[in-house]
Amino acid sequence: MGLSQNSFRIFSLATAYICPLIILICFPRHDSLSLYWESRAVPVFIFLTAITSYFMFSIPKWNYPAAALLLLTAFPSYMYPIIHDVLAVLFFALCGILIALNNRFRWLALIYLFGVLIALKDILIGEIIGIYVITTFHALTFYKVQKIFKEKQEISKKMVG
Repeated sequence: MGLSQNSFRIFSLATAYICPLIILICFPRHDSLSLYWESRAVPVFIFLTAITSYFMFSIPKWNYPAAALLLLTAFPSYMYPIIHDVLAVLFFALCGILIALNNRFRWLALIYLFGVLIALKDILIGEIIGIYVITTFHALTFYKVQKIFKEKQEISKKMVG
């Protein structure tokens, strides 16, 4: 028995919240997440990016960031630094744009921008703030969709009964 779509989304969101903490707590600190390619944390990094890109591919507007994330995973920073860095910037830029264009949770764009400013001083912390904002955006969206779905079910039950 596989995971249901909702269970997978919850699992993906939890993974996105937990993996950066695992990397920070369990491994020596690096200047950016990309540099963890050169450490024993690479399985955690690959797991995080694979699950996240798969999750994002399930959301039509998020296919471009998903592709950028998947490609940056395919091009390790130590072998392809320019390609990897361009894809990382593209991933974070596309995510920031999609969050800013959203009407419901646009306020998250301000926190995302704060993460960008932090990244100018500390790339790793800026990236983690970005990941947490992206994840929070998707968690809030998931919650909102589930709430609407339940409300529609209740209305349907009232109309039938």
